Amino acid sequence: MKRINRKVAVYLLQETCLFLLLSYLVLLGGTFNGLVLYSLNQINFVFVFLFGFLWILLRSVNKLDFPRTYMDIGVFLFLAAAAISTIFSADPRRSLIGIAVMITAVLIYYLFVDLIRNGLPVELITKVLLIVSGFIIFFGVRELFLWYKEWIEIAGYSSLIPPATYRVRAFLGHPNFVAAYFNLLLPLGLARYILTKNKISRLLMTGWVFLVLIIIIFTSSRGGWLGTLATLVTFFGLYWLAARDQLGTKLKEKIKNKWVLIGLFVVIVLGVIIVSQILLWQSRHPTHPAEWSEGFASRNYIWAVAQDMFRENPIIGNGLFTFGTEYLETESVPPNMLLAHAHNFYINVAAEMGLFGLMGVIGLGAGLTISINRIWKSQQILNRIEIAGLCGALMGMAIHSLFETPQSMPLLLILPGILVAQIAAGLEPEEMPILRWRGNGSLLLLWVILTILIGFDLRALTSYYSGIKIATDGDFSRAETLLRQAVDLDPNNALYWSQLGLIKGKLSVDDHGVILDTDKLD
Repeated sequence: MKRINRKVAVYLLQETCLFLLLSYLVLLGGTFNGLVLYSLNQINFVFVFLFGFLWILLRSVNKLDFPRTYMDIGVFLFLAAAAISTIFSADPRRSLIGIAVMITAVLIYYLFVDLIRNGLPVELITKVLLIVSGFIIFFGVRELFLWYKEWIEIAGYSSLIPPATYRVRAFLGHPNFVAAYFNLLLPLGLARYILTKNKISRLLMTGWVFLVLIIIIFTSSRGGWLGTLATLVTFFGLYWLAARDQLGTKLKEKIKNKWVLIGLFVVIVLGVIIVSQILLWQSRHPTHPAEWSEGFASRNYIWAVAQDMFRENPIIGNGLFTFGTEYLETESVPPNMLLAHAHNFYINVAAEMGLFGLMGVIGLGAGLTISINRIWKSQQILNRIEIAGLCGALMGMAIHSLFETPQSMPLLLILPGILVAQIAAGLEPEEMPILRWRGNGSLLLLWVILTILIGFDLRALTSYYSGIKIATDGDFSRAETLLRQAVDLDPNNALYWSQLGLIKGKLSVDDHGVILDTDKLD
């Protein structure tokens, strides 16, 4: 029996740990379920506490310097703006959730910078991200199959093309999130296809790309489609710059044959026509406005709320996660759908974090631009095709963010952080002695703050869930005590007050609806 050497064993261990971590992030902890489900809140708390403690401990024992990157100033500005916005928020309780998610993304960013600089292969991160995406692809394809199967059962084979379209959710909860998720991974998959020489691997990647494009089309996310276009243009543009000599030579050889040139032209024209027709058909989903004469008809009324928020608090904003409250004061819900964000990341930042937040975004953009420029020239850790993949992913997110706020889902704030870490880890700015202890101290402080925030929320959530469970068993007196504890621990949570009110109402009447205790009704 052939023994596995130490290098292979370490690689397999890294692959297993990454797979488990990223699977949990994509399927559970990084979704909205990770914010609202009690069991996942408990697991998230354990993960944050144990993994954070282990990371900080190892860094302290090994006396490692702060993992400096060119993103540090932008990260500091953005976090500082988020903190100020939360302190002076119109609803601090809700804003605490937003800043907890931001701190999580920042810590994971520095964790991956640390891991890469200490030997974690960038190629392995991409490989695991693509493997984990298979779960979402499976749910997406299954969803489309069941939808089409139901249509055939209704219409039969006489009408193979449904008149109504469908928007796939693929386990992530909303089509816009699905589009954003796959736009982040699509150029990474294309880069892997180009770099992989194994025929079986290339065949698998071909199938992966095809299914991803199908799912993106069926999200009917027009902002997502623009993101996909930006992703592909950026990736193939940088790929041409990275390998233009080889590609130019191959292209010259191909176009020598006029039939190849004619065939290529026909394929491109047919492809454009077919894709255009599919997109036009899919864009007619009932959730989209019928009036297309106004370019931003589906966004103007949303952005108007954000603009009013910015005018009222231009410097520090209204507070993280407060757009939904302001929207309720402007639009009637129902009949309108409740919207929790401004459907434009940059406008949303301006509304909730003010000019300070926009300065943070500019700082992040400047740091990323410097990092990409330097890593492209040096090609440390990454080659240029891998860089093209990462740049395509981030550009797609940037363009999609003009019409959505996908970052409101924790996964879609954390995942870009992991991709940026792959770029930033290959470059280390000049050493600054002042950051040796202050930088490490800031990581420790962020970890402590995050642990306290999640623990604070979990403590009240425990009383709330216990009260609800006991109430379902009919013990309303004990349920009232527990829900009162939840309200006392978190007095700004409207849900806790609502449930406590229901319990008090139940206790105030008998089985026939006769009032027994008028004090309970207060």
